[in-house]
Amino acid sequence: MKLYIKDKTIWLEFNNKYFLVEMDWDVLVNRVGLYNFLLELIPTLVEDSPIDLNTSFNPPIGTQELWAAGVTYLRSKVAREKESETEGGASFYDKVYVADRPEIFFKALAYRIAGHQDYVHIRKD
Repeated sequence: MKLYIKDKTIWLEFNNKYFLVEMDWDVLVNRVGLYNFLLELIPTLVEDSPIDLNTSFNPPIGTQELWAAGVTYLRSKVAREKESETEGGASFYDKVYVADRPEIFFKALAYRIAGHQDYVHIRKD
């Protein structure tokens, strides 16, 4: 089962069939028990023709902020520690790796997030 959103149109892909879902994206994706809700919803949905997956789609986020947890790779941890040594923050990244709960980092507001096959802007430096 997959969900796609382009502009305000939501498609549900299930068993190689595509269905239009007429609902607010934020309300839909934040629903408790989303998978079971969608299974129950499928018989009431209108089947649509297959969508072109080579087109750009909105990112799978509505008005939510994007947050990330922890530092992904040991190499990144070592690099961040080295960068922050002069500022006295090297131990901060060590705590991220060994913490019982992950550190959460704000990444972006929804309007700054690129969707499937969208252009991204990379700084020259």
